[in-house]
Parts: sequence; C-alpha cells; structure tokens
Amino acid sequence: MNNTQLQVDASSVYRMFDELNQKNRKRVKRAALSESSSILINETKHNLRQIMTKSGRLSTKSKKRTGKTLEQGIKRNYDKNAEGVTIHIKGDFRLKWFELGTAIRRTKGHKKYGIGKEVTRTGKGGNRGLIKAYFFFRKAKEAKEKEIFSTIDDVLEKHIKRINAKYHNK
Repeated sequence: MNNTQLQVDASSVYRMFDELNQKNRKRVKRAALSESSSILINETKHNLRQIMTKSGRLSTKSKKRTGKTLEQGIKRNYDKNAEGVTIHIKGDFRLKWFELGTAIRRTKGHKKYGIGKEVTRTGKGGNRGLIKAYFFFRKAKEAKEKEIFSTIDDVLEKHIKRINAKYHNK
C-alpha cells in the first residue's frame, strides 16, 4: 500500500476562491464552519456522556422539569456573514455546573421568630453538597483544536474545487 501525501498549492485554492461570486463564497465558508464545528460538538457530547455515566449523577436523558436532554444544551451560532461560528454550553443551565463545578452549599438552619419578629436560627443547617468541576467542554476544545483547523482547510478546498468544476464547464 502506498503512503503518498497529496500536496496542494494553497495559492491555487485562494485564486479559485477569489473567482467565486459572493453567494458561493458564503456557501463555502458556511460549509467549512459547519463541518469543523460539528467535530467539537460531537467531542463535547462524547465527554459529557462519559462524565454522566461515570459519576452516576444524571443521565443525559430528558427530565420532566426542563424537557430537554443535557446534550441539547450544546449550541452552535453562526455569525451573520459566515465569518465565524460560536459553540457554547449555555443552552441548558445545568451544564455550567458540571463544567465549572460548585462550592459547598449549606443551608443556614430553620428560622424561629421571637418577640418583635426577631429571627433566630435553630439547628446547624444542612449540607447540600458540591458538584466537582469536570471541564468536559474545555477538554474537548483542547483535544480537537488541531483537527478542527485542518478540517476547515480540507473542506474549503473540497467545496471550492467542486463549485469550480460545476461552473467552469458552463
């Protein structure tokens, strides 16, 4: 089996990109952003599934309260002119706690009203625990960063060549 590497001259790809009209440029950019951002989204979902099954805290299934799975909280937003894409975990408020963790949460105890509505605390309060920081999104970003940028280049090249082949013969 031959292990030959394909070398592409980037200047020819840029030249072909310059020949595209505005609509096709935007289409090519959006396709490249979509494919490369899906790599990060899939890796984040994979890390989240591993955390949830190992910790035994929550499953990724939907809950009655929110009606969404935790994985549906990982969102992608495109810029208007297809110049960039934003991926975030703000779609579900619970994801922030598993990404960054929480401090120990305690209650203050029961209120007891005295004469003149003075409030005194009885009991020592309860410990409600903490959530350990898992950094599932940060780890996914660090692990797939190089692959994402190489995918952008490959997809740009592929789509530019396909569009030029389609319109060059006309």
